[in-house]
Amino acid sequence: MKDFVDEMGDSESECDFCQLRSATLELDELAPLFEKMLEDYYECSSLSMAVMVYDYPPDGEIIDDIFQNFILPEPAKELAELVSDEWFDWSSHEHRYGEDPYFIRNSSLPVQLNREWIELDQSLKSSARLVNPFVVGTLEKIFSPLFNSATAAIITAGPQQVINTLFRARVFQSAQRMEIELSHPERALGPPPSKLAAAGRMNAKGIPVFYGATLKHTAISEVRPPVGSYVATCSFTLTRDLRLLDLKELSELEPPPGLSLFDPATRELDARYRFLKLLEGKLTMPIMPEVADEGYLITQAIADFLATHPKLNIDGLIFSSSQTDTNGPTGRNIILFTKAASVYFSAESEKGSSHFELWEFDDESDSSWISPSLHESLPPQEDLIQPFHNSHPALRLNRESLAVHEVTGISYSTDDHSVYLRK
Repeated sequence: MKDFVDEMGDSESECDFCQLRSATLELDELAPLFEKMLEDYYECSSLSMAVMVYDYPPDGEIIDDIFQNFILPEPAKELAELVSDEWFDWSSHEHRYGEDPYFIRNSSLPVQLNREWIELDQSLKSSARLVNPFVVGTLEKIFSPLFNSATAAIITAGPQQVINTLFRARVFQSAQRMEIELSHPERALGPPPSKLAAAGRMNAKGIPVFYGATLKHTAISEVRPPVGSYVATCSFTLTRDLRLLDLKELSELEPPPGLSLFDPATRELDARYRFLKLLEGKLTMPIMPEVADEGYLITQAIADFLATHPKLNIDGLIFSSSQTDTNGPTGRNIILFTKAASVYFSAESEKGSSHFELWEFDDESDSSWISPSLHESLPPQEDLIQPFHNSHPALRLNRESLAVHEVTGISYSTDDHSVYLRK
């Protein structure tokens, strides 16, 4: 604002408030600047239902007090009157925000980026899905706050870190199929080979990634097993450090302090940070199976962008689960991109001679019961490691953690809404 006054002001005039001779502007020339600042960074709190209907006192500050954060009290008061006059509609004799409005700090700047998000989604669906300059440009703008400095949103997971173990689950609707697959658990519970990799929230068809969780319960919830099926779970140890983008921490990032709210560059930067606060919800919202192919396009594009961006060098994402009960354990999901998704001993040639049995039988009574067992006559050996993309695998399955879960029931949490019959 000071630069604006120095550039546009009259250097020969005396200030009406401090009587100093310096660059000055008429207050009505400053009023649009302050009005724009209010529109971008504040919202009216005195028009809420709590205030209008239930007579609660409004939160926030009046315009005079907000303006006094930037200039002296006397000119702030007069400037507030000028801005208030601009909000008065002489045809209806009503104020835009009512008389004596209160305002709270709440940026409206992400609205434009929301529109760009919708345009990005439409571009992926109807224009180009692979080489799409509009998509790349939009994502560059959205994630620009991450490029130039260290950030708490990028965490390290690995052998000596807080996150050093991940859980994975796989659902089987056939006991016979499960017995065949779990004879090689590293292959069955690790990411599928490229030719079998189905499209998912963060990967296109044919691109293997590792979908895991920090808790076993969360991993089971994410595979949405039907009643009557079996779920196999296990834990994986991280064997090297990985860089993960924490979407929750991303939503809590704030612009650097000391930025001027009157600077157009601040508006642009603030819009990025405000949009990042909404990003976890956009990336993790439930997508119905019947529209999964279209709904996954935008999240797959973001995953590809993050996985390959040279400045970020990110191995995966960590985010909250939308499938777990809010009253239950608060595990989180972790997705490891292809470059960090390989598992020791998962190649077909590394199976060894193990085999899996789900049932135990009583020959005398001809009865059986579930008693899972993995028989190892030749466990995997370290010298069988096959490098993946010229680097060692990042995951090692803990065979001792293998477990089988019979799905006997599922509970749901719902918000119930009655239907009103209107005639």
